[in-house]
Amino acid sequence: MIKFLLVLIMLPLIVFAQKHKWDNVIKVSIRDGNVNKDSLTIMNSDMSPDFYNKQNSESNLVMNNKTQFANNYVNPQLYFLFFKSDVNHYFSRPGFIFLDATTDSIIVDYKNPYLSYANGKSSTEYRNKFLPFLSKNLDFDSSSKYHASIRWDSTELYDTIIYNYTKTHNSSYVALWLLVDRFSNMGYANMREKTLNLFSPKIKKTKTWQVLYNKLGKSLVKEGHLFPKLSLEDTTSNKKILNLNKSYKYTLIDFWFSRCKPCLAQISYIKQLYNKDHPSNKLDVISISTDNSMDRKEKLWEKRLQQLGMNWPQYMDENATIASSAYIIEFPTNFLIDQNGYVIKKNISLADLDKLLK
Repeated sequence: MIKFLLVLIMLPLIVFAQKHKWDNVIKVSIRDGNVNKDSLTIMNSDMSPDFYNKQNSESNLVMNNKTQFANNYVNPQLYFLFFKSDVNHYFSRPGFIFLDATTDSIIVDYKNPYLSYANGKSSTEYRNKFLPFLSKNLDFDSSSKYHASIRWDSTELYDTIIYNYTKTHNSSYVALWLLVDRFSNMGYANMREKTLNLFSPKIKKTKTWQVLYNKLGKSLVKEGHLFPKLSLEDTTSNKKILNLNKSYKYTLIDFWFSRCKPCLAQISYIKQLYNKDHPSNKLDVISISTDNSMDRKEKLWEKRLQQLGMNWPQYMDENATIASSAYIIEFPTNFLIDQNGYVIKKNISLADLDKLLK
């Protein structure tokens, strides 16, 4: 009789445990492909592991187009997908995968990664609220594919969209992670700091918000602040403190490196502005290269200076040591400085600079 009663007591607990275990699994189905004995990783891509509560990556074996991951997410987190077989095609697959406690499945489109998505509260917000908001503000039929490309845009357009979305969704983890992703790709900007301050008290208590707050606060170069006195190597391999010449109305400080194609593409325009406006004390230019140690040994920096006729002050920040500490992670990055040494603007377009100087 006692054994029978114990069975009656334990049976609901066993059923509950099995159901609870089932609820904490994210089932993954792969379509438009025949994936077998491959591994699928959910990963943080280029975002720091510091932002994550749960591990920033996890891999599982795929058998017959199916796999699964444990769901023990407390707060929503942003991930990207990567198959082992992607190694020659992607660092991580494009497309945003938001995972949270409500996520029960991920649908992976093997041939078109932009069509992959998760089923859960955060992913639904991203697809049904943010992407239409993005489309409305761009006057463009937006999609996850277009979003994956605009996130690399260096203008303030995308920052402004995230700012405006956050204003009306200040308790949104989607907005928070979009801001983390933007900072991770583009570094510090005043608009990103302003957006961070819009979030609700609930979001501000999260580890993700606090890590981003600390990283933004430690940025060395900010609009409206004095440009810092950096210790850099000059062309004679001597360490010097970077001092601005206050006889010039404006100084353009340009961070670049010798193998950066977009950096090299703009040198002729910078040279044109410098030769036109430097003699009249309107514009001074300072370039800071972030070449790596291997390229330094090959004297690639010196070769580029000679090839391109870069006849303005040149400095070296080898391996981007100082740039990284200042969260300058996109190249080229420039700062326009006024006569008193204050940062007027980050990443002013050279066309806008030309207009300003006229």
